[in-house]
Amino acid sequence: MTQAQRTEAKWRMRLIIFAVVLLALVVFIAENWLTVQVRFLFAKTETRLAWALIVAAVLGYAAGWLTPKLRR
Repeated sequence: MTQAQRTEAKWRMRLIIFAVVLLALVVFIAENWLTVQVRFLFAKTETRLAWALIVAAVLGYAAGWLTPKLRR
């Protein structure tokens, strides 16, 4: 296998993984489209469950990614 073929195979695999993750995200949002009340400290709002979970996941990922960098 040449270098060009390996590079092409790597990009093809990344595209497939991206498509699967995107499909899973669309299914996740469609299955969790109920409106829920979200409370954070003193704020209270109503939003879709899917968006609340996505925001929580992104904030958790960011906290986990930043914590080791801030400790250095």
